[in-house]
This record gives sequence, structure tokens and C-alpha cells, in this order.
Amino acid sequence: MPGQTQFKIHDSENYPIEPIGGCEGMRVILRCIDNVAATGISILIRGEEGSGRKFLGRTIHRKSGFHDRPFVIVTEANIEEVLDRWEKRTRLIKGDALFIAEPEGHDDAPFSYGTLFIDEVSSLSLSSQRRLLRFVQENEPRGKDDLSDLLTYRIIASSARNLEQMVEDRLFREELFYRLNVVTLNLPPLRDRGGDLMQLSDYFLEKYAREYNRKIDSFSSNAMKLLLTYEWPGNVRELAETVRRALLATRSGVIEKKTLTLALQPSLPEAGGLFKLLVSEYEKRLITDALSRCRGKLNKAARLLRMSTRVIAYKVKKYAIDYVKYRHL
Repeated sequence: MPGQTQFKIHDSENYPIEPIGGCEGMRVILRCIDNVAATGISILIRGEEGSGRKFLGRTIHRKSGFHDRPFVIVTEANIEEVLDRWEKRTRLIKGDALFIAEPEGHDDAPFSYGTLFIDEVSSLSLSSQRRLLRFVQENEPRGKDDLSDLLTYRIIASSARNLEQMVEDRLFREELFYRLNVVTLNLPPLRDRGGDLMQLSDYFLEKYAREYNRKIDSFSSNAMKLLLTYEWPGNVRELAETVRRALLATRSGVIEKKTLTLALQPSLPEAGGLFKLLVSEYEKRLITDALSRCRGKLNKAARLLRMSTRVIAYKVKKYAIDYVKYRHL
């Protein structure tokens, strides 16, 4: 309906049913998924930005008892509407006389009951966390027999941040953390996945060649060396977009190193952004120094820098600062 949030359900991209690759870290994750997918218990997926947390959530959904129900992606932007609709629907199903029915013909199908994937749960406000906690408490399945319950959802949350530290700094609700952290899957960054990188590169090359009807089926040996030596700070997401750009720029049947290098450039700072880069580096150094002096305590570092704890938490996330290591200095 006009003016309503359109919840993102079942991405239409042609993803494989399981993550590609066979490194030890991924094998551990897949074994764990096979053990817990059918149970309906809450799962927390941890990993860097772009490492594939959302895709892993989708894999769990497809292997679960909820596979024939929607996979709904919940973010900071739409969680309040999601929870509002849940409360209304709960009252309707339970026969609450105070429930005011929505207009006849209202299409509530996109929010029928299935898997809720909380994308970057650490970004939620404390008030949204409180409402989410109540949601989890009232809708958590108790076992396989509960999967048919009309009020049951499967909760999968993801985070790139250190939630334990956020709990200690009172930026994340402790009870919610423990409710979501029933099973944890630690997704390794692409740089630690060894030979998976080439399997993923070949997959994306084949995928985009088919999508754009291009007869390009391989990388040159020098291009492969570049793929293997680049650090991939943006992980699988960056790899996918780099391969897409390189394929579109290639005029032969092979992607060469020069083309791949140019395709990587959008990931690097623009020449005109040198001033911003220098300012960012200086700001990052100030925050790092403050965290070192305060032994990783965000609230103390915030006072030292005369900024709020929420702001410094945002900056720590922005610059990917591992402040926990300073706790042991």
C-alpha cells in the first residue's frame, strides 16, 4: 500500500543454497547450521562488514522449519514498524477486543510469520532493544513442535561489533544479548578463507557473465595474483562488486590485472579527498590514543575527548578500531 514500508523478503538474486568454499572456519559453521537450523532457536552471526552475514542467515532460513515462510530483513530504519505490526497481529490472533482491525483488503502477507533477520543489531537504540527483548521473550520457540505456532518467529541477529563490550559500556541490553546469543556463528573475513577466495571469484565471474551476457570465463595469472594478495577490507561484498566492474570493463575473454586494478580503485580514496583522508586519520589516531590511555573504556575515553559515549562508539565502528585489546595493556 502507498506510504507503507516494503519489507525486504527473499532477495531475488541467484545465490547458491550454501556458502561457497571449504576453509576450516566455514566447515565448522556449516556443521553447526546442520545441527541447529531445524530447532528454531535464536542465532547470532558475527563477522566483519561485507563478510556474508545476511547470506548465512538466508541459508539457515532455507534449512529450517520456516523455509516456506518469509525471510524478513529488519534494520534500524524499519524495526519500530515491524514491532508495531507484530503487536497488532498478536492482539488480533489472541482475540483482543481492543484490537482495531486494519481496512478490508489490507495486504499483510509480507509480514506473515517466518524468520526475522536483525541486520546489525548493535545499531538499534536502547528503546528499540527493549521492545525487541519483549518480542524475543514472547515469540521464542521452545522446540520443533512450536514451529507451527502462529505467533512464532525465528530470530537471527547479526553484528560486526563487540557486543560484550557494548553491554559493559551500557550501550546494549545484557538480557537481550544473552537471548540472541544462544548459538553464535563467527564468520571469518575473506582474507582468512584461503582458497575460498578463488572459488568465490570464479562464482561471481560466472554469475555476472551470465547476467550481462558476456563471454568472459577466466582471470589472467597476474590478475589472480592480485586477487590473492589484496586484503579485501570489504570482504565478499567488495569482491563481488570488483568482479562485476572488471567484467563490464573487459573487452576480451579474460580479465587482466590492469582491468582488475582499475576495478579496485573505487575502494580507494579519491585524489580530491586527500584532505578528508588526513582529517580522518588524525581523528582515528586521537581516538586510538585516548582508548589506549583509558584501557579500552569507551566512557572514559569519551570524557577525555569531550564527546558523548554514543559518538565515540560510532567513531570506533566507523574506523574499525579494536578497542578491546587495550583492556589488557
